[in-house]
Amino acid sequence: MKNFKTLLTVGLVSVVSASLFAFAPLEASSNEKRIARVVGQYMPKMHYSKLKLSNDLSEKWFDNYLKALDANKYFFTQKDIDGFLKYRDQLEDKITDGDASFAYLVFNKFLARVEERAAWANKRLETPFDYTKDESILFDRKDESWAKSEDEMKDLWRKRIKNSLLLYTMIDKSMAEKKNDDSLGKAEKKALKDEQLFPHKSPKERVVKYLEQMKSLYFEMDAEDVLEIYLTAFANVYDPHSNYMSPKTMEGFNMSMSLSLKGIGATLQNDQGFTKVVSLVPGGPADKQGELQAGDRIIAVAQGNGEPVDIIDWSISKVVKIVRGEKGTVVRLTVFAADKGFSSKPKTISITRDKVQLKESEAKGEIKLVHLSSLDPKLREIILERKVTADLAPVKDKSKPTDAKKEAVKPLDKKFDSKVKIGVITVPSFYADFKAVNAGDPNAKTLTTDVINVLMQMRKEKIDGLILDLRSNGGGSLDEAIRLTGLFIPEGPVVQICSGKGLSPRVKSDKSGLVYYDGPLVVMVNKFSASASEIFAGAIQDYHRGVIVGDKKTHGKGTVQTVFGLDRLFRLPSLFKLPASGTLKFTIQKFYRVTGASTQKKGVVPDIIFPAYTDYMESGEEKLPHVLEWDETSEAKFNAFNVADLHIAELTKQSEVRRGSDEKFKLLTEEILDFKKEMEDKSVSLNKATREAKREKNEEQAEKRKKLLHIKSRGDEEDDDSDEPDLYLDESINIMVDAIRLDKK
Repeated sequence: MKNFKTLLTVGLVSVVSASLFAFAPLEASSNEKRIARVVGQYMPKMHYSKLKLSNDLSEKWFDNYLKALDANKYFFTQKDIDGFLKYRDQLEDKITDGDASFAYLVFNKFLARVEERAAWANKRLETPFDYTKDESILFDRKDESWAKSEDEMKDLWRKRIKNSLLLYTMIDKSMAEKKNDDSLGKAEKKALKDEQLFPHKSPKERVVKYLEQMKSLYFEMDAEDVLEIYLTAFANVYDPHSNYMSPKTMEGFNMSMSLSLKGIGATLQNDQGFTKVVSLVPGGPADKQGELQAGDRIIAVAQGNGEPVDIIDWSISKVVKIVRGEKGTVVRLTVFAADKGFSSKPKTISITRDKVQLKESEAKGEIKLVHLSSLDPKLREIILERKVTADLAPVKDKSKPTDAKKEAVKPLDKKFDSKVKIGVITVPSFYADFKAVNAGDPNAKTLTTDVINVLMQMRKEKIDGLILDLRSNGGGSLDEAIRLTGLFIPEGPVVQICSGKGLSPRVKSDKSGLVYYDGPLVVMVNKFSASASEIFAGAIQDYHRGVIVGDKKTHGKGTVQTVFGLDRLFRLPSLFKLPASGTLKFTIQKFYRVTGASTQKKGVVPDIIFPAYTDYMESGEEKLPHVLEWDETSEAKFNAFNVADLHIAELTKQSEVRRGSDEKFKLLTEEILDFKKEMEDKSVSLNKATREAKREKNEEQAEKRKKLLHIKSRGDEEDDDSDEPDLYLDESINIMVDAIRLDKK
């Protein structure tokens, strides 16, 4: 193997001489070298997988770093990549010695390419574009080859700026159309008003501005920023939830907390140059505002009434920095909606920054009434027989012997309540006031306490069945997932936790011995139900305690991360205090169900599956690179209920027959197939007429979807109609009614 440092030195000289930099090339300081060495030494030891450094790891790291810098391959050519390939299997050899010089070699070359591409694009803007030509541009170029020549690269940039001009033209047209649109909701009207407050720039001026911002973004980066990208690319080889945060990033985060600076309550991630919304924090500003959705791609950010800043190709740390701000201030996001293609017009969403209010995210319950007159006579009689006096004390373990007398069944009475009562509890997250809980406060606010209160009220109302709605619940407290499960089973293991590959798992159990509800149970999930939601749904399914319904599978997040301040490794006397080292986040544990199956990657597969748009969205753990794989461990000892009591096969059959004859579900299936085609097409037309026609079609389809699934902006209170159907909830209620009948039979 050739001397690595010599190669880097020669490579750097060639880069500088060939590119004639107008900037000083970056290189690692002694502090960056120290940090690189520590991360390289400790990551293999501390990560769950205990993955050792190897040539294979080095190659994946190499690829990750290039993707982090040039995700859509708009800067480097194949010739550039060929010049880096000789280092591809050598990175792991040097990291433990603190040698991160490859990071700066590549980044300096990258800066030269940014300078060149921006200069060429500005010059090309002086020549008019032909919008009648039939050609297209790929938005997602991650699987494309690197440009084989400078001419090919120039053509890519020609299409890129042509698309930007066309996009801004469409936005201007959309705003003009909206000015006199009386059908707009309150939120849309406010967004339009905000957009009109800043000085208008032509499409060409906005593209020029974007190119300036792009250059500033990269040229303002220092050696610490580069190392953060490089070491995060290294950590991402272990799994996508592991990363390195530089001292600067951590300082900014801590400062934002101490100064009461807040965000919008959303989890963001980089998705091939776009900033994608992974999930919303229940009760957070974005969740309460109601327009931003998981899967949306943010392309621009504006402060208050200021001018939008295009953030395509920005790093997540940079995006978070401008999205976060002082409590009470407004941030405006320009997004491509998740349920629309790239040909659609972006929408602007105004969100007032604030902190998450626990009160806003608490579990809420309501009782849905199904008229017995709409049911067949036999089913009506069966349900009426279930109307018994409710005992408000917790239900005893029904699987254990008891001498208690059975409660008398009320005689049939035609005047007796003519409706089936189905309790629906919405569980937005597995929340808990950890400070109060740890202090032993008996009044500490937790999810389980709130659900118990709702349940007790529902039992007073003599509900016939219960639905727990965990759709888009991103998780939260593991203890709350265990406690909530304990409300529906007598006692026993709920989840297994493994702290390292090959180690035996620890079993976490519910030991209360009490059942707060023992009637028919349905749990609703979707692709955005993750982590603690998957633990709860998995346990209910494994115990055969209830029926799980929803999308094809849940998110598949079956891992736990921790953060480790690297300064803890350098505890020296103050006289010899070293510069800050940053923080390493890495995966330390993995969840397993009581059956021994992991929730990682595969998630929880519902017993009854509904057709859903999310089946074709780029979301879910399995879509992320380098995810930890699904596996199994030993089964925990637990006593499941009789699976036959759930009548899964019969419930599934009846649901399929019902949906097959339901016009709304038929239309939903058709719309999903259209959506699938949209998502599979990663290109958009650069022909103006074709683009406009596609935009109109996308908007029409989006409106159909909103009406079908009762999707509305919560910011538009005047448009709120509580009687509008929730297609999935309505079918879940139908399944519950079937379950009551079959249970009685």
